[in-house]
This record gives sequence, structure tokens and C-alpha cells, in this order.
Amino acid sequence: MSLEGGGGYTSEVTSLDATVVLRERDNALSVPVEAVSRDGEQAYVTVISPGGDEARIPVQTGLSDGTYIQVSGDIRVGDEVVIP
Repeated sequence: MSLEGGGGYTSEVTSLDATVVLRERDNALSVPVEAVSRDGEQAYVTVISPGGDEARIPVQTGLSDGTYIQVSGDIRVGDEVVIP
């Protein structure tokens, strides 16, 4: 770790905010964790069609940061998901 500026000196009042990435996936689709529901073992999201109808889409879940969760299945970028 290195600090920019300050001549490399720190003091007892110095604070630091950091983000540590433990795992990462490229080209992964994610939705808010609240959008994922479960029916037994099966995870699903509810999407709204262009006509306004709601449909349950089964998904497989992956990595999560606590706010968003990776999903795969018959869901596409641009689908409007319902957050219950």
C-alpha cells in the first residue's frame, strides 16, 4: 500500500477509506439483492414485460456484495425487475 501526497508521512489522526475486492467477474449481470426471491430452493426474479405483465424468471445466483447479486438464466440486460 502506498499513500499519495503528504510526503509519505502519516500521523495518528490520518484516516483512510478503502475498498477491498475479494472476487470479481467480468460481464456478469447483477440485480439488487432485494429483487431475488425464493420458492424453496429455486431463486427467481420478477420482471415486467413491455406490455406491463409480470413474469417470474428462474435464476441461478452467484457472487454478491450485499447490495447486488449476480444472476444468470433467462434474464437480460435491460429487463425491468420488481423489488417487492
